[in-house]
Amino acid sequence: MAGYTKGMQKIKIGPGLYVIDTPGVLDPSDHDKIKHAITSVISVSQVRDPDLIAMEVIYLLQKEKPGLLEDYYQITVEEDKDSEIILEKIALKFHFLKKGGLPDVMRAARKLLEDWQQSKIRWKSFDESERFSKKEPKGL
Repeated sequence: MAGYTKGMQKIKIGPGLYVIDTPGVLDPSDHDKIKHAITSVISVSQVRDPDLIAMEVIYLLQKEKPGLLEDYYQITVEEDKDSEIILEKIALKFHFLKKGGLPDVMRAARKLLEDWQQSKIRWKSFDESERFSKKEPKGL
C-alpha cells in the first residue's frame, strides 16, 4: 500500500529480528502515473484514470501469467480478449453495475487496482525470483 514514511522506523518482530521501514526515494522528474499506481507509489483513490492503469496491469498479467486473473476472480476469459472485456467480466462478477445494467468498468478497475496494491493478486513466486533478478541470464 502507498504510504508516507517520514523517517526510519525499526519494528521488532522477534528476538534479534527487526523490520526497518525507511522512506523511499522517487525521482521528482518522473511523472509516470501508470508506474506510480502499479508500484503503489500513489493509492487507488489518487488515480485519475483507474481504467487505463488497470488495463496495463491486465496486459502485464495476461502476458506474464495467463489465467491468473481468471483464477483469482473466478471468471472465464476467452483467448485474446482485451483488457476492457476482462474489466467488464470483473464488474459483472461483483455486480458492479451502472444504470441500465451496464458493467461499471471504472469501479471494477478500482477493485482490481486495490487487489493489486494490497498484494491479493500474487503473480510472482519464489521460483520465479531468479528471472526478475539483475543477474545475467543463464547461458550468456
